[in-house]
Amino acid sequence: MWSIDPGATPAQSVFFGVGIWMAFAYLWSFAPVRGVSRLDALALFGLGGVGGMLGARLMSLGVRAWGGERWQWADLPWLLNPVGAGYASVGFLVGAGLTILLMTRAWSVLSRARMFDLIVVSGLLGMSVARLGCIFNGCDFGRITSLPWAIRYAQGSGPWARHHALGLISAAEPWSAPTHAFALYLAGGAMVLVAWVSLGKRWKRSPPGARAFFALTGYLAWHFGVEFFREPSMAARLGAVLNGNQLALFVALFVAVAIWRHRFQPREVSDG
Repeated sequence: MWSIDPGATPAQSVFFGVGIWMAFAYLWSFAPVRGVSRLDALALFGLGGVGGMLGARLMSLGVRAWGGERWQWADLPWLLNPVGAGYASVGFLVGAGLTILLMTRAWSVLSRARMFDLIVVSGLLGMSVARLGCIFNGCDFGRITSLPWAIRYAQGSGPWARHHALGLISAAEPWSAPTHAFALYLAGGAMVLVAWVSLGKRWKRSPPGARAFFALTGYLAWHFGVEFFREPSMAARLGAVLNGNQLALFVALFVAVAIWRHRFQPREVSDG
């Protein structure tokens, strides 16, 4: 069992920054391999990041509204803060994807597919590193469990406060109840997918766009499953089993498959 004191660990913004730099490093290293201009890739990655952050914030607002919270103008600084809490990774993926699709609408299918191979995979790498911050800061935690790799958080942390409010621990208890390593599950799955589509030999013969499609759909499916281990109060509920994130993930998965079938399938790839 791990014991983590969020007050003694780096802030979430540190992991956020490291994730961005690792994504940049991936772009810079793999752009020539994918036949993509480094400058074009970095520019689109930056624009996609802005669109992704906006999408993440809007989804966070939607989740809050689902839970009965109403928008107030006092929330505007929170909405515009690029490193504050309240992001939703599904909203980030949707916002970034729509932004990049819009910015490359005049490109050929081949050029767009190659760019998506690069940006989707680098984005997943960056997001997985940022997710590690959720583990150490306790801002996104899992259900209570007795598994040997469970994590417990120090008094005063989000998990501790939640468990105390539920009457699961006393005010004198220095640690929360042990929880699933929810954020680690997400980060680990994303990193495995990034390594698979980047280094696997089979991908050398894959058509442009295939890396992006399988990495993205693989992550969406993985995330859907991992949501069952999330602390129930951390997401809007859809009945007794599912939550709002899983609905968004299902819709995003459906859209990704539809885009692949109609825009990026090998039979449609050409230079013209």
